[in-house]
Amino acid sequence: MLSISTIVAWWAVSTWVPFYAGQLAAKAGGDTQRWVALAGLYYNLGAILGFWAFGILADAWGRKPTMLLYYAGAVALVLVLFRAVQDPSTFLLIAAVNGFFTVGQFAWMPVYLPELFPTAVRGSAISLVFDVSRSPRRRSSGSATSSGSS
Repeated sequence: MLSISTIVAWWAVSTWVPFYAGQLAAKAGGDTQRWVALAGLYYNLGAILGFWAFGILADAWGRKPTMLLYYAGAVALVLVLFRAVQDPSTFLLIAAVNGFFTVGQFAWMPVYLPELFPTAVRGSAISLVFDVSRSPRRRSSGSATSSGSS
């Protein structure tokens, strides 16, 4: 359930961050494409810092309190980002902090999951957790097969 909530939240937020930055820039008379690109950059720089900090915080406070902090931070920052921010420059700063929490929370997987499973099944179990949240994807009706001459 944590894996699915992390994936769904990330897709929902990361899809709208650049689009919303473009809307704010258009309202302010700025270059829309520039602000869209900057929003993606800031969001992902915040994410990198979030990954890095997660491990340090998990060692210092424990993995569960750190996970709680990241999930609560993600919820709070999503509300602030999309409801309270109207200035493109402020949006970039809040997008970085949002990325810290919304993308940084993916770091719970390599920190927490190895402790849940015995060594003999750890690789298979972790792969299942990582991948099961992506499994309900659309399958194309035709498969790409190589055609050979008969």
